[in-house]
Amino acid sequence: MFKRWLNIDEMAIAQFGKHGPKDGKPPKHINDIDTGYLNWLLQQIEQEKRGVIDPKTGLPIKTSFNFMADDGSGRLTKQQVEDAIKIRINGSKIASTSANSPIVAFSEKPTKEPTPPQEEPKQPALNNVDKSKYLISPEKISEYQKDIEEAFSRTNKHMVINALAGTGKSTVLKHLAAKFQHGKKWLYLVFNNRNAAEATSGEKAFPPGVETFTSHSFLGRVLKDTNRYKPEVMKDTSLPLKGDKGTKLGKVLDNNWFKSIAKQIQSQRGFPGRESEFVYYSKVKNSEQVNYNLKTKITKLVSLSKAFAINPDKQDARDKIASIMSKYSMDGYLVKPSNDKDDEMPTDFTDQIIQLSLEVLKKSKPSESMGDTSLDSMRDHDDTVWWPSLNPDKMVWPTNRTYEVALVDEVQDFNEAQKIMLEHLAKNGIRIIMVGDKNQSLYRFRGADANSFSNIETMLKGTNLGATSHELPVNYRSGKKIIDYVNKNTHVKDLKSGRDHEGEVNNTTYEKVMGDIEQEWEENKELKHETAFIARGNKPLAAAAMELLKNNIPFIIIGKDFSNEITDFIYKVVGNDKVGLGKSNARSYKAKEFGQIMTNYIEQKNHKYEGEKDKEKYLEELSQTYEALSSLLSHIQDNEWKDQYSKEIKNVEDLCEYIRNIFKGIDPQDSEKDAENYANRNKKRAVILTTAHKSKGLEFERVNILENDKFPAGDTYNPSDEEAEQEHNAKYVAYTRGTHVLNVAD
Repeated sequence: MFKRWLNIDEMAIAQFGKHGPKDGKPPKHINDIDTGYLNWLLQQIEQEKRGVIDPKTGLPIKTSFNFMADDGSGRLTKQQVEDAIKIRINGSKIASTSANSPIVAFSEKPTKEPTPPQEEPKQPALNNVDKSKYLISPEKISEYQKDIEEAFSRTNKHMVINALAGTGKSTVLKHLAAKFQHGKKWLYLVFNNRNAAEATSGEKAFPPGVETFTSHSFLGRVLKDTNRYKPEVMKDTSLPLKGDKGTKLGKVLDNNWFKSIAKQIQSQRGFPGRESEFVYYSKVKNSEQVNYNLKTKITKLVSLSKAFAINPDKQDARDKIASIMSKYSMDGYLVKPSNDKDDEMPTDFTDQIIQLSLEVLKKSKPSESMGDTSLDSMRDHDDTVWWPSLNPDKMVWPTNRTYEVALVDEVQDFNEAQKIMLEHLAKNGIRIIMVGDKNQSLYRFRGADANSFSNIETMLKGTNLGATSHELPVNYRSGKKIIDYVNKNTHVKDLKSGRDHEGEVNNTTYEKVMGDIEQEWEENKELKHETAFIARGNKPLAAAAMELLKNNIPFIIIGKDFSNEITDFIYKVVGNDKVGLGKSNARSYKAKEFGQIMTNYIEQKNHKYEGEKDKEKYLEELSQTYEALSSLLSHIQDNEWKDQYSKEIKNVEDLCEYIRNIFKGIDPQDSEKDAENYANRNKKRAVILTTAHKSKGLEFERVNILENDKFPAGDTYNPSDEEAEQEHNAKYVAYTRGTHVLNVAD
């Protein structure tokens, strides 16, 4: 049993530093694996070295190492894994690992101040590299690109490049690297994992000598070089708090330490009503539980506080947390205030929420302990970006001996912690070439400052080197008519066309857009153009997905999983309008019977609300869902009630699971696997469904804007209203995704 588990789960698919998941339990870090099992692992390795024969198979024992380094630098060798196990057996823990460095023991408190890592020798000149594939040809380089090239060679100042949508910012950065990087390495900081993958391989790759990182992975390396912080085990604090998919912050708020501190604050005053209690006794779980709404508010507030680089030990920490609550319109209610004036107003717990958030921040520092080794030995995604900002002067930042130039992309979405990172790179003599478009700033909800671009520009101009400002206004993505439409209908007025074709813009209707798609598919079983539906929110995309499903047209969802809307409808049908009851009954109803049950449900609703004007839209949506599910059921029946993996669909719950697989969203921005699958798709064999936020960085031959009226009207906004500015930015991003056709439907 152990050998099978080792070969398949542990060695084949687990990341290094983790003991693969089993029986629904979460991964266990190597620092938490007991010594007895580590000894068994080491025995397997040694037997492989000696060529010992496995008595069960009659073949030499083989261990399949496929472990990834903590810093994402690649797979570790068998020798590195063996070294790690030996360190653990000797009683020490493992420090954050890299495929390019020896395995070392983790030291909580270094005996001496950290020293900068040994500088690597200069990279060989690019004399043997074909530069032409990276350079912009002399006959194609624009006056704006030429200005940037000449400014780079003429001075040693930092550079600020304001690059509007589709203006080829990566092309310019690649051109600079190929033309001027000859000895020392350059650093390239990108926005997400997809950008990093593109910059390191394929036709969009940067020339040798340019090292590419996301801000997160780069700061992880800074922490490692400083040699005083914990390895990263958990990746993302934005996931749900429930179950094994929870994250470090979620687990902190489920921890006994947090429950204890919440009870202390609760005891300071009497809170009326169970729904307003921080901690209450649950008869269902037979234990004390922390109020879920309280945990949700603190999750958001702590995550934002880290993005804003708040140091909980500073005197102004409480005021800064309060300003975040005000900035993001966060209230202190655990129960929504009633509209009934006769009802007693619920208690406002703003002060207590700030106090609890401050306590969580204090305990989240690298040197603190919550008395839980599973939490104390890890950091998560937010910690990785936040920790270097707490004591930036004590971090080991690269100098200009390591990197001559740092190319920095998407600065308009940088938070305060990332700004501190750039400030210290500049202090160490590294020349910063920053690129961004303030009109594409969309990540305020994650802590990105709405003024990030201008704030970083001001910071760079105030350094010893100073900074020059440049612009890239020529769009090489969209046809001329699309550019004209953008300039007339968004707050951006100076986008210029760089394409030699006109493009096409149509003010149309949803019915016309969908009808054309259906006709194209019916005639050719493929689309005339690579096609995307883009909307401000998810609701119209879910409706479009149902329409496409009804007509058996394939689609790919980028972002949110739409299945909840559909499965909740199914649960309502089998639960007599009660989703919870439906979930309980779902396995009791046969899938083959659901079609008739659904028909009866729809007929009852039509009969109940017939002729009622205020229910007209509701009945229309029910009808659309009914038609789409009827088509799906017919498709499943034709395939003898099996899904695409030939799994038998026996009951309604099996049907719901099938639908979850169909409507599952992908994330090509941050998932390398999703990015690879997305890049290799047949572009005319599936419709892309995405929000304006998720469409950023993507382009399509034909873009259909759904519910255009949900985007802000007009082309101006109040610069002091950050939320309104983000809405206008989302509209601008959506409109500039199309290369040849832009259909705008209200």
